[in-house]
Amino acid sequence: MKNQWEDIYSKKQEEAMMQFPFSIVIELINFHKRKYPNMKPEDINILEVGCGSGSNIRYLAGLGYNVYGIDISETAVNYAKNSFKKSNLTGHIETASVDKLPFQDNFFHVVIEHGVLMCVYEDIYIKAIDEIHRVMVGGGFPY
Repeated sequence: MKNQWEDIYSKKQEEAMMQFPFSIVIELINFHKRKYPNMKPEDINILEVGCGSGSNIRYLAGLGYNVYGIDISETAVNYAKNSFKKSNLTGHIETASVDKLPFQDNFFHVVIEHGVLMCVYEDIYIKAIDEIHRVMVGGGFPY
């Protein structure tokens, strides 16, 4: 299957890269802090599938969370890694597909997905949902 995201990121370069986190990510973290005030960010593993330029996980890394990101575009992954390096932040970012997550079972407390699953075929969608549930600790935090 042709990787259209790689085409977009490699052709548009900087123009295609988001610089700021989605507002919903900021709201999610604020909600989480209120609901679980005793949990420390360094004890929470967060995965973003389809992380693109890494703007969401870069924001979360700046708050002290353990962040991981995957994207199918190697250009976007390299951009995200470089932006983390420039910001002196730690994150684990790699090229991977949402239907084959390269992580152990029950590892993430939060998985962020924003617009990725609507862009895949049904068979990949079904596998992706199974993979997300597999890597989430007890199905994730109940909200």
